[in-house]
Amino acid sequence: MTEKKASVRELFPIWFDKSISSQTNSGWLTLLIELGETIQQILAEEQVPEAEYQVYQVKEKHGGLRWYDNSSDLPLRPQKRILEAVKEAERRAWKTCEMCGAPGNQRGEGWWIKTLCKTCRDKRNQKEK
Repeated sequence: MTEKKASVRELFPIWFDKSISSQTNSGWLTLLIELGETIQQILAEEQVPEAEYQVYQVKEKHGGLRWYDNSSDLPLRPQKRILEAVKEAERRAWKTCEMCGAPGNQRGEGWWIKTLCKTCRDKRNQKEK
């Protein structure tokens, strides 16, 4: 099974510096799109120019989604709203297969922790045999 990569940088290019890593497996792409749309809405409602918001990194770590940004540099109200949106996306990722987007759960695999559905976990285990 090939692990397809998806980039949120293409969807929200103004937020990303070209040198910043922003790849996750495609199973979380819907979560990331929804998070990006929510952040766009917050910025518009709070009258914060999109160019003032920057994403430093988006990645999988220990089976969970990590979204690092500069929201702490924004005024308090949009800062809190964006932080809550990011936390919600990270909570959802713990229950979403990072490969296909189906419901999944977190398990250790040797040195790695992944959030996978049963089908993707079985495919991954077969590939390793």
